Amino acid sequence: LVPLALDRAEGPSQNGKQWARPDARRLLASTFANNSDYVTCQTYVVNCTTLDMYSNALIGTVPTEIGLLTALRYLRLYDISLTGTIPTELGNLTALTYLSLSKNALTGMVPTELGYLIALESLILEENTLNGTLPTELGNLKALEILDIFEVPLTGTVPTELGYLSTLAYLSFNDITLTGTLPTELGNLTMLTYLTMYEVYLNGTVPTELGYLTSLEALSLYKNVFTGKVPSELGKLTALTDLTLYKNSLTGTLPTVLGHLKALNTLWLFRNVFTGTVPTELGNLTALTYLSLGENSFVGTVPTELGHLSSIIQLYLNSNPITGTLPTELGRLTLMTRMSVSKCALTGMLPSELGNLFFMKYMSLYDNSFTGTLPIDLGGLTTMTQFKVYNNAGLCGYNPVTASLPDNDANGVLDTEGTKIGYQCSGCMEDIA
Repeated sequence: LVPLALDRAEGPSQNGKQWARPDARRLLASTFANNSDYVTCQTYVVNCTTLDMYSNALIGTVPTEIGLLTALRYLRLYDISLTGTIPTELGNLTALTYLSLSKNALTGMVPTELGYLIALESLILEENTLNGTLPTELGNLKALEILDIFEVPLTGTVPTELGYLSTLAYLSFNDITLTGTLPTELGNLTMLTYLTMYEVYLNGTVPTELGYLTSLEALSLYKNVFTGKVPSELGKLTALTDLTLYKNSLTGTLPTVLGHLKALNTLWLFRNVFTGTVPTELGNLTALTYLSLGENSFVGTVPTELGHLSSIIQLYLNSNPITGTLPTELGRLTLMTRMSVSKCALTGMLPSELGNLFFMKYMSLYDNSFTGTLPIDLGGLTTMTQFKVYNNAGLCGYNPVTASLPDNDANGVLDTEGTKIGYQCSGCMEDIA
């Protein structure tokens, strides 16, 4: 029996280190025994329980002999430039609880034999060049708590068998080329706290069954091709802190029950095709710090209830045909640093209460129909670095913001083109700047 070892000696013609198969005595004496930071053994090499190699300049493939270390419970081969395929012999490591092969150059398919690892709790395969489909056998890993696959060019669909993983808490498939729909069977994963599948090219509707995931804290399905409405069942996810569905093709009105998500910190819904009005119930989300509803087709007015979002830091309502005036209640959002209501159809005078936003750095109001003078209170926003009000033909008079901005008009830091700011509001265009 000659198990795998890492030969720490430099090869005569290579700068990196090589995988080797020395005899057992050399293995113990010169490799594992002298590198206890990486390997934990008890008496015999075959009794090794931990093999943890990371950020080393190894050369070559993962040896098939690694499958002989049947006592192994923790295997991490992270960022060590490994090539070749994942050995099917890994399926022999039935005591394994943790497996990470991330940040290498591994190729080939994910072995179906990984489905034999019935004690596995964490499977992490980030940043490799693996291909093929996800094995349905992953549904056999009933002890699995973490499944993380990121930047791997896999194809095919999300296996419905993943719905059998009743202990799964973290499911992340990101920046891979899966297609098809999101399986309704994922609604069975009631222990799930984190579900993210972005840039995966999934289509169809967002399953209503996700409403069963009442432990869920983060749901990220952005940059896919989802259609249809946001299910009202998501309003049951009261532990949710992060809901990101941007850059899809979702339609219809936003369910008012989103206002029940009192723990929500981030709500990113921009670049969809939502219609109807912005729900006033969003004003109940007092823990919200980031809200983006931009680049949709919302109509109606800006709800005054948004003035209750006392924790908000960034607010984006841009590129919607919203009408009416900008509510004075927005002046209560004193923690806000970025606000955009550009490219809407807003009218009326800017409220002087905007001068209360002392932490404001970026305010974008361009391409609307605002009128009158800029509130003198805006001159107190000394943290402002960008103020965009261009293409509001009715704005005029003195610009109090000029003194607080850097002299960088060319980069749009202060852009008043298409307005009468700097001129008398009487229409005589007398320069008062």
